[in-house]
Amino acid sequence: MKSENKNPFQAKAPVPDVLTAGRWYPQNNICFEQVQDEKFLDSRGLLERGHCIEEDDDQNTGFAPLPNKQILWPLCTQTPAKYDKPQLWQTIKQYIYKHIDLPDERLYDILTAWIFANWIPEKWNTVPYLYFYSSAISGKTRALSILQNISYRSVFGVCYSPLTLLDIIDKHNITLFIDDIDICSKKENPELTACLNAGYKRETGFVQYFQGDAVTGKIRNFRVFGFKAIAGNFKPQSTFVSRSIIVRMAKNTRDIKFFTDKIETQTIRDQLLQWRFWALKNLTITDTEEAQLQALPDEFKAMLNSRVLELFLPLYLVADDDVKPVIAEYAQNVYHSSQNEVKTP
Repeated sequence: MKSENKNPFQAKAPVPDVLTAGRWYPQNNICFEQVQDEKFLDSRGLLERGHCIEEDDDQNTGFAPLPNKQILWPLCTQTPAKYDKPQLWQTIKQYIYKHIDLPDERLYDILTAWIFANWIPEKWNTVPYLYFYSSAISGKTRALSILQNISYRSVFGVCYSPLTLLDIIDKHNITLFIDDIDICSKKENPELTACLNAGYKRETGFVQYFQGDAVTGKIRNFRVFGFKAIAGNFKPQSTFVSRSIIVRMAKNTRDIKFFTDKIETQTIRDQLLQWRFWALKNLTITDTEEAQLQALPDEFKAMLNSRVLELFLPLYLVADDDVKPVIAEYAQNVYHSSQNEVKTP
C-alpha cells in the first residue's frame, strides 16, 4: 500500500529546496517574509528553519536569509499583528492626512489604496506610479518619505549606480521611490529612464544591460516591474503622464505633523504584512484581465482600452465597497481631463 502523501503542495508543483523571502510561490500558495533579527514570518507566525511549508511536512525546505547590510527597506517585527481591514484602511488614511497636505480630499483614499496595492504587486498586470511635482518647499519630498515609511519593501533609489539599482529591483521585489527626478534626468542615465518606461507593465517590465567587454561580455535581463513613486520640480514628461497618478503639490494650507510616531508606523507595516499574506492566498480578482473588467462598475465602461483604466484598476479592486465610488469618480475626472487635453489643438 502506498504511503499517504503528507505534503499538500506536491501535487501542485515541486517545492524548491531553498525558498526566498518576499517571493510568492502561487502554485504552492507559499509566501513568507524576512523580519527583524533574520527571522521569518508567515500568516501562522514565526517559522523555524526547515518548516516553512506545513507543520506536519517532513520536507527539509530551507531559507535564504539576507544579511542586515543587504536589507534596504524597513523590516516588520517578529510579532504577527492582528488587523481589521476597514479599520486598517482608516488608520493608513489618517496617517497620510496627519503628515501630508494634499490638494484634493479624494487623494487620501487614492494614496491609501496605492499603499494596499503595493503590498501585493504579484496580483497586478499593470501598476500605477505616483508623480508629485511643484516648486521647492511644497511637501513633495515629504510625501515620498511618508509613503515610503509604510510601503512594501520601500527603497529610495537615487543614491545607487544604475546597475546596482536594476539589480536591487530585480532581486528584491521593491517599491521604488525617486526624488528630484529632474536632476536625475539631466544626467546620462539611460538605465533609469528605461526602468521607469518599462516598469509599470508586467509583460514588458524588463531592462537589458550589457556587462563585460566585447569578447566575454553578455546581456543581462533585469526584471523592473513594480510600484514606483517619483517627485520633481516640473510637470512630468509625457512618458510619466501616461504611467502615473499625478499630484501637483502646494504649500501647506493647514498644520501637519512633521515627525512620525515610530510605533504607529511599525504597527501599520506589521498589519499590512499580515494583510499581504491573506490577500495573496485569498484574493482572486486578478487571475485574468477578463475577471478584472467584469468586476468594474458601469462608470468605468467609457475608459476601456485607456491608460487611465490601467492606472486605477488595482486601486479600485483593492478598495472596500464604501471607498470604490471615490476612486471611480477620481478616475473619471482624470480620464475626462486627459480627453479634453487631446481635443485641445
